[in-house]
Amino acid sequence: MKNILTIIFATYFSLLIVEVLFMFTNLDYDTERSNIQKLIKLKKKTISFDKRNLIEFYSDYKKINKNVVLSTTSTGLNSHLDSSFIINGVNKILPLSGISNKETILCNENGYYAKYNSDNFGFNNPSRWQKKV
Repeated sequence: MKNILTIIFATYFSLLIVEVLFMFTNLDYDTERSNIQKLIKLKKKTISFDKRNLIEFYSDYKKINKNVVLSTTSTGLNSHLDSSFIINGVNKILPLSGISNKETILCNENGYYAKYNSDNFGFNNPSRWQKKV
């Protein structure tokens, strides 16, 4: 029993020393991941981020293109958002695609709102593949 406790304590103490070593030195900051994080921070400073929310952007863009629509599947599987619709007060449906043949506003992850032209089925696909299916 003493041997097991000694091994557990020695392992814990060794890991604690390594953690303290990382905290007070730059050993963990010289990794490739930290270089990528530095590049991301640098790019964020150079990108002009669109700070409008989705509804504000949609209202402004609707003045330019009257046929633009919001993505019906943009909520995806987020647990805090309900992407289902109720039809006739009874039936609940979950859309699998967007509205067909429309310019669709998707999201703002990179500082600008992503838009795409949906195909005949409402998906973000190139229009040329339809004839080969």
